[in-house]
Amino acid sequence: MSLATATSAATTAVREALDALAIQWEDGTRAGETVLTLPGERKLKTVVSLVIRRRTVRLRAFVVRNPDENHQGVYGFLLRRNLRLPGISYAIDGSGDVFLVGQFPVELIGVEFLD
Repeated sequence: MSLATATSAATTAVREALDALAIQWEDGTRAGETVLTLPGERKLKTVVSLVIRRRTVRLRAFVVRNPDENHQGVYGFLLRRNLRLPGISYAIDGSGDVFLVGQFPVELIGVEFLD
């Protein structure tokens, strides 16, 4: 199976699962990217990017801007939290903004897993 065919099939599977879960989504700007919007409890919504590769799906969601104070405490809390999060973890970018990132095998795509 070619890379384009594998990516297309996986993208279709993700989007069908999101439709079944009634989660809003749209095409991303990168090849194989689907951007979904999750309703929130503390925030009004969370935007998540899913990038489909041949064998993996990568996810990335913005969590919070660079903390105004207590950087060391915030980042320490997130690092400790990473030990308890299976398959996903917190990361910071060059600006200090916090993201949730993860990667999982494309074979896991389905309603139950994405839910």
